[in-house]
Amino acid sequence: MAACGIAHDEIAKCLGANGIAPKTLRRHFRHEFDTSLSQVNALAGSQVIAAMKRGEPWACCFWLKCRGGWKEKQGIEHSGPDGESLHIKVTGIKPTPENSE
Repeated sequence: MAACGIAHDEIAKCLGANGIAPKTLRRHFRHEFDTSLSQVNALAGSQVIAAMKRGEPWACCFWLKCRGGWKEKQGIEHSGPDGESLHIKVTGIKPTPENSE
């Protein structure tokens, strides 16, 4: 539960018939709180690595984007006819000192 981000107070309410004090929970489960996120990350990582070994393209892309520094680039180019620059005419705006050249 802690690895999922659930607060210690909420976890304490789920234990025993009426819950336990959060301080008691932390005292008896300190090691679990300290290591649970690392254990879940290791489990998820091992599944991604297993998928990479099977040749799953998504796993390879995921790993390279997260750990290999790869990035997707998207570029949008706008051009007029025959690659010329665009000429835009804006109408319907009343000129004021703020929106004029």
